[in-house]
Amino acid sequence: MSTSFWIDEHTTLRLNKTLASNEEIQEAVRSLPEDLIQRIQILIFDGALLLQQLPNISNFCHLQKLSLRKCHDLTHLGGLPHTLKTLDLSYCIQLCDLPDLSSLSIERLALEGDNEIESINLASTRIKELNIRGLRISSLPILPSTIERLYLGKTHISASQVQHLSSRIHVDWSDPDSSRANW
Repeated sequence: MSTSFWIDEHTTLRLNKTLASNEEIQEAVRSLPEDLIQRIQILIFDGALLLQQLPNISNFCHLQKLSLRKCHDLTHLGGLPHTLKTLDLSYCIQLCDLPDLSSLSIERLALEGDNEIESINLASTRIKELNIRGLRISSLPILPSTIERLYLGKTHISASQVQHLSSRIHVDWSDPDSSRANW
């Protein structure tokens, strides 16, 4: 069974098969032509239900957005490129921890939904927007000085835990399903 990708004319690579095995996805990424890898800016594996480990994509030197929404079996991330600005790990229900993001250029991080992440330390990152709606955490993560927007709806974090934050930080308490337009 072959795994295929949908590729737009220039910059987006999207997995076409949500039931591809972990091995099929790994092999499909390894077999991508180098000239294509050099052009990809957006990589979308949304709904790859059997993906357990993201292949090492550190050689995707122009990648700016990686979306792994609803990759239910994902437990580990492989190497990520330093150019990455947006990382969406929402509803990756088996994901337990994050790799060190401090050496990356990530500005937007989404961890929305029910997953196994218990603590988040983002102090040494460059993140400006953090979406942790629906996460089962009860204390505010250690945040970077660059943070501008927090999405905290349906968390166990109380308003008193965020009152010390700078007034320049916008805190959104809306429901996870109410608006996804920003992501």
